[in-house]
Amino acid sequence: MTLCTPFLALVAVSASSTLPMALKQVSAADFFPLTDGFRASYTRSTPLLTKVDQQVGTAVPLGDGVATPVATYRDGKKVEEVFYRAVNDEIQIVAYDAKHILPEPRTFIKVGPGKSHWEFKGTTVFVKESVPIEIKGESHSGGTRKVLGKLVETLIVTLDATVGKPGVDAYSDHQEIIFGKGIGIVQLDETVIVEGQKHTQQMKLTGFEQGGKL
Repeated sequence: MTLCTPFLALVAVSASSTLPMALKQVSAADFFPLTDGFRASYTRSTPLLTKVDQQVGTAVPLGDGVATPVATYRDGKKVEEVFYRAVNDEIQIVAYDAKHILPEPRTFIKVGPGKSHWEFKGTTVFVKESVPIEIKGESHSGGTRKVLGKLVETLIVTLDATVGKPGVDAYSDHQEIIFGKGIGIVQLDETVIVEGQKHTQQMKLTGFEQGGKL
C-alpha cells in the first residue's frame, strides 16, 4: 500500500544554493494543486520503469463538504482514485472510493512556519479486511530546487506507517516526498518492509500541464 500516489523522472532534481526557509506565506494547496484538469507525468522504478500519470478531476460533494478526485494511471490504465480536501494548512485524504468515505480524514500534507508534525491512528482496508494503521508525518521547507529546468520552492514530507497488528501481520511503509510549489509531487522514495523483506521504489516527475485529459 502506498500512502499517496506519487512518481519518478528522467530529469534530475538538484538543490540550488538557496537555503531552506520557513514556509510562512504558503498553504498546503500551493504544493498539491487540486485544479480541475491539472495533469502530471512520472516514471516509476521498481526497479522496472513504468509510466505514471496523475489527473485531477472535478470536485464533488462528499461527506460534510466537497472533495477533489485525483486519478492515477499506470501505463495508460486507471489503477486508483483518491479524494482530497484542502483544509486550512492541510491537504487531507477523505476517501479512496466515493461510496466509502473514511471514518475521519487523514492528513497527507501539513504546512507551518517551521517543522510540522502529525499522527494518525485508526483502521484501513488491506486485502479486503479492516486492519489497524498508524501514521506519523513530518514536513519542512526543502528550499529552492531546480525542477525541470526551473527554480521552484519545495516542501519535504516524510511519512512512516505501520499497517496491521504489530508482531503478527504488520508491514511498515516509509516515504520521503519532495513537493514543488504549483506542481505537486516532484520525487518520491519509498521503502516497504513485509515479513523482513525490503521493497523499494522511486518516482520522479517528467512533466506537468494544466488541462489535457487522459
